[in-house]
Amino acid sequence: MILFLVTLIILMSFSCQEASNTYDPLVLECGKAESLEANLRPVLNPSFKKIEEPDLEVFIKELQGWKLQKNVFSSRSCLQINPEHTYFIRTKNKSLGQIFDGSRDSSEAIVLEPIIFPPLNNLCPEALYSSDKQVRLDFFQNQLTPSKFSELRRLTVEISSGQKKIYGWDLVDLAQLGSLQLPDNVLLQQGEYDLTIIENNYLQDIFGLKNTCKLRIDSSELDVMVSNLIQDVRTINGQDVAYVDTNYALDFLVPSGFRDVEVEYCVTEISYDQIRDFANNDEISPCIEANSFRSGAVTILDKGFFDLKYLAKKGNIQTNWKRTIIGIRSLCTGSIRSDGITIRMLDPRMDYCTDLNGKIDLILGKSVEDNVYEELKYISKLNGNGAIQGDVGQGRELSLVTVNGNFRITNSSLTNLDFLNGLNEVNGRLEIINNDNLLNMAGLSSLRQVSILRVYDNDSLTKIEFPRLRRALELDIKSKTDSIVDLPILEASSLILVENEGPSSSLIFKDLNELEFLDRLDIRAEVIEMLPGVPQMTKIESISLSISGEPEITDWNFEEIESLFIGGHVTPRTLTKLTAPIKTIGQSLALKGITGISDLSHLSHIDLAEGADVKLYEMPNIMSISGLRWPQNMGQLRLSGLNIVNLVVDIGVNTMGSLWVLDNPKLETISGFKGLTTVSGAIYSEGNDILSSLAGFEDLESVGRLILANSSSRSLHIQGLQNLKFIGRDFVSYSPLDEASGLVLPNLEGIEGRVLIKVDGDCAPSQLRPRFKQLLAADFDLSPVVYGGEPEFRNLYREVFGDDVYSRSNPIFFNGSMDLENCPDQDS
Repeated sequence: MILFLVTLIILMSFSCQEASNTYDPLVLECGKAESLEANLRPVLNPSFKKIEEPDLEVFIKELQGWKLQKNVFSSRSCLQINPEHTYFIRTKNKSLGQIFDGSRDSSEAIVLEPIIFPPLNNLCPEALYSSDKQVRLDFFQNQLTPSKFSELRRLTVEISSGQKKIYGWDLVDLAQLGSLQLPDNVLLQQGEYDLTIIENNYLQDIFGLKNTCKLRIDSSELDVMVSNLIQDVRTINGQDVAYVDTNYALDFLVPSGFRDVEVEYCVTEISYDQIRDFANNDEISPCIEANSFRSGAVTILDKGFFDLKYLAKKGNIQTNWKRTIIGIRSLCTGSIRSDGITIRMLDPRMDYCTDLNGKIDLILGKSVEDNVYEELKYISKLNGNGAIQGDVGQGRELSLVTVNGNFRITNSSLTNLDFLNGLNEVNGRLEIINNDNLLNMAGLSSLRQVSILRVYDNDSLTKIEFPRLRRALELDIKSKTDSIVDLPILEASSLILVENEGPSSSLIFKDLNELEFLDRLDIRAEVIEMLPGVPQMTKIESISLSISGEPEITDWNFEEIESLFIGGHVTPRTLTKLTAPIKTIGQSLALKGITGISDLSHLSHIDLAEGADVKLYEMPNIMSISGLRWPQNMGQLRLSGLNIVNLVVDIGVNTMGSLWVLDNPKLETISGFKGLTTVSGAIYSEGNDILSSLAGFEDLESVGRLILANSSSRSLHIQGLQNLKFIGRDFVSYSPLDEASGLVLPNLEGIEGRVLIKVDGDCAPSQLRPRFKQLLAADFDLSPVVYGGEPEFRNLYREVFGDDVYSRSNPIFFNGSMDLENCPDQDS
């Protein structure tokens, strides 16, 4: 029994020793919690492990923020507290912390929690909008995790414009961040401000961290407009003028209605000449005495021109003062000529004309009376044609904005077109031709739209620019001197034709960065330094380039082209640059004058669509036409002016629209059309003076016309056509046919047209005559055969090819005649 008690005492002793060294939530060095003094609190970490006092920092909340407190631990992890204060305690590594009220139950242990709270750094959106009495900072709320630590992060918010502070909120609690109230005496006008948010973060000792946002007061719901009774807006001397009809009752439109919107305005009559005073003046002074639109009397405008200023208010958001110049329209008919005025006002009360239904004709050699210019200065819309020649207009200003008709400036000695500086739109042709002293186009800098624009032969003009032109149905520009063409914001056109005819002058065609629609682009220049980039377009109907050299090319992204012509003296490098983006050609590919390439492998990446044409002209180094991705069924193949001797055409084409082989002086043979069974149009050979064989057409069964019109006396061997069964229309051979061909077309079953064959005497060669006698007796229809003679051949030639084609070569004389009925049978 004694041994048992001793053992029990020893075990209890060890147990007590272990207990005194164990940290229990309620048993700490500062004593049992229930017996602690009111001013002592135990501090624990989340796992109830004791925190040593040197690792802790304590802050007390004061009016201006949180202040670090020292010497507040009575013993290890025993914190002295005051019931009247709020405390923040954290570890020095800022990983754990707690905020608590000193008046709470002192027996409760202070348990530290993880601090996870990133600083507000670079969190501003691109722009912040406000449209009511409050500035909303909702975007900050998205960056804040709700936490009991929120009050340890304080913000100062300021609104400023430039260096001027407009209003601020100091030491804003994060809980208030949803929206900040503006006082009634602070009015923010529409515009952009700087919104600066300064963070004081006691959690992580980050002080004075700035975020600056752009605050845009957006009063779009206050976007007040003058009434939609405005007929149109015209730019007069650089200032927009809203034209209305007489007896106009001033009215405003508010998109959201007038429920809470107040409009204030004032209106002042001005002279026509005063309009220019507002053109470059962006500052609008407030009305001295403003009228209220909702409660004031209706303002009637019946004649003349007016300066209208107005603004809108809703709550403490107000728009800036706005200005609209209002003009009262006056319609007239008749004409204005150099020597006088013949017009009639439709409203007899008016003493000026703004819209003329008639014409303006100022002619070279006639003096222009001052009263003509006085009348012209009011006319901003011309419904008719205009013409200016000579020196008229120099030093004067017209007010034309819109021309619904044609307008011509020709054969003048004008140096500029400044008198047309307001011209905005020409719904017709605008022609500027043969003005030898014209130095620039600055006077047309307001032109935005034109149907057809022609600028020809203005010998002193070196820069052709239309900085505001957006739409033109056709642009036709021709010059003979070094020229720069600049159409920076052109968006759409059907045709752009730019031609520089000077043999040594250069052309720079600047990029068409805004162009989104174009049917045809045609550029012709002996020397071109820059081709226009067209970054917005990948598809176009037609491109025609007759250029030389290696121009700068950027943003040339056409992938789909219906018709492409590249000519002039383009180098292989330029050909590669121009065609690199192209994936498909839909209708026609034509190349002319390109040197340095022996085949078409530069274009091997391009797919030709079914039915597409290929035309090759004057390419001296071409030895083969292989390299393209040929379709099985193509349109026309035209080979002209090549130095090729033996044309081997291994392209895998089954059907063809037509084959034209013209003016190839070295061409001796054509072979390799294996698989070609049908040519729906003509096979036409002319000007191939030493061509002796057509052996390459062994698979050909049907042809629309067969025209062999070489001018030499060399016989043509056509044995390659032995499988030809049908000629849809005419068989014409101006070339003597080689009798060695035997029965020239042994499998021919029909000719629906006429036959014309050159012979040396009165009768056909012995090998031909019997076959054609056989054809005459055949069952198929053979129209009357033309038996030679110059008139018959010429008429047929014209009928087949037309007068233009006939006239391009020497007149063709037919030696002898072919009379199958009367010639004796040479076999008998």
